[in-house]
Amino acid sequence: MVRGHDTYRARSATCVWPPLDRWKKVAQCKNQALTAKKVQRDYTRKIKRYFHEMRSSRIRLSRIQNKCLYGVLLLLGCAVLFHLVGWSLWRRKLYLSWQLMHQCSSEYSGEVRDEFPSFSAGAMCSENLLGHPLAGRPCPDPPIDAVYTWVNGSDPEFQRQLEVTKRQLGIQPSPVAVAANRFAESDELRLSLRALELHAPWVRRVFVVTNGQVPAWLDLNNPRITVVTHAEIFPDKSHQPTFSSPAIESHVHRIEGLSERFLYLNDDFLITQPVWPEDFISSSGEYTIYMDWPIGGGPPGDPFYGSLQSTDRMLEQRYGAAKRRYMAHVPMLMERRLLRELHELFPAEYATTSAGRVRQPTDIQFQMAYSYFITSERRAVPAEQLFEELDIDRSGYWSVDEIRTTLPWARPLPLPPDVVNSVISTLQDCSGKNSSVFSRELVLGCAPATHQLRQLVGTRPRFRYRLGPREHWRMTTLRPDPYVAAGDLCKAVRDPPRFSAFNNEFSGIDGSSALEVSRELQYILRALFNKPSQFEKNSS
Repeated sequence: MVRGHDTYRARSATCVWPPLDRWKKVAQCKNQALTAKKVQRDYTRKIKRYFHEMRSSRIRLSRIQNKCLYGVLLLLGCAVLFHLVGWSLWRRKLYLSWQLMHQCSSEYSGEVRDEFPSFSAGAMCSENLLGHPLAGRPCPDPPIDAVYTWVNGSDPEFQRQLEVTKRQLGIQPSPVAVAANRFAESDELRLSLRALELHAPWVRRVFVVTNGQVPAWLDLNNPRITVVTHAEIFPDKSHQPTFSSPAIESHVHRIEGLSERFLYLNDDFLITQPVWPEDFISSSGEYTIYMDWPIGGGPPGDPFYGSLQSTDRMLEQRYGAAKRRYMAHVPMLMERRLLRELHELFPAEYATTSAGRVRQPTDIQFQMAYSYFITSERRAVPAEQLFEELDIDRSGYWSVDEIRTTLPWARPLPLPPDVVNSVISTLQDCSGKNSSVFSRELVLGCAPATHQLRQLVGTRPRFRYRLGPREHWRMTTLRPDPYVAAGDLCKAVRDPPRFSAFNNEFSGIDGSSALEVSRELQYILRALFNKPSQFEKNSS
């Protein structure tokens, strides 16, 4: 009763005492007090549990933090270890690649080809790069010059003009058309001139076409080399300045003083074995054309592949559909008169190409158009030529027997006998008598007969040509790995073909790898052509 009474007194403020049922109400207050105490005890227990859980969470968080810290330290240690091991392997690989290149460059002799074909029987002369007779060999007749196109893309003035031109265009040209590697200067011209002087000394003079730039090492006092600016060859001055190589190439035949036949080279062409004019055109006038794989698709937006397809469509309109091919990356012997004919055949296409300030998909591919002009152009057989072919005994007369024997085979499909007899009857009508022998003057002067012969024989290929063997040239694409690139370079120089080129577009390669591969390329090329040419300052 005392404890209950105490509780009753503690809760007296919340209990209202009616005059009746006093003890019943006392019991109710006791129950309320017990309930309040239980609630207070549960609340206290919850608070203790909450603080206990917080303490446990801190402990678990601390453990997690420690584990993360240990993991980060472990990863950093592994990264440092891998970096040290990788750097060691990288240095070892570079050492092996340079050792391999040094070995293969020392094995290169430069004089691999033993046979030198004769070009023409003529007087000995000194109209060549060396200025003296070439070991008993005559000079090419007609003479042959060399033409290079060159640009120094690292020149700040060139870069400024390119930016101005891009703004003037009003539209952003294809990134590939103005990519830095299209204008990059890697000292290739110097090495290509060394190779030209070493392996093609029969060239008379060298012309270098530039936008006004001059290599710092070039000796302009040498009379055998001339720098030609774009302004000197572009008839329409509004097409300048230009950064499009197809536009420049379309006007190289306009160089003043250039020989009728000339050798066209890019600055990355290398002649790696001795060559002579017969490697490009025989003494009988047969052209040598170097072709690569069939034309296929390329990266979207690349103007080079677009121009290949545009040139293919242009040729298809004149010569019909055909499976045409890439041109090999080699020097090409060209004739100025034939380039002028191409301009007359396709004036609109060449005008569009010339007007392009940067590469465009509508450009004409210079070497492709020229090569397929040689291989596809046809013409009617002149009556004089046909008479010489059928005059077997070279007597200057056609006999009836000669006509019946040779005329049926003057074209791929033999002529039937009645057609041959019709030609004989026409000639007899022109002679005015039933003759069995016809003189050259009578045949060429008989218009009905010559017209009939032209229709029967049809057209023939205008030029004689042959495809150059694939083993005479090689295009080496350098891969990102310096050691692999060194192996590729060694394969290219241990057994060099007549013409070599190296693809040094290191797109997608990290800077260090690209730099090392570029150094390897420069090293091995300088080792192969270590003797300065006469076109370099202080070459003596």
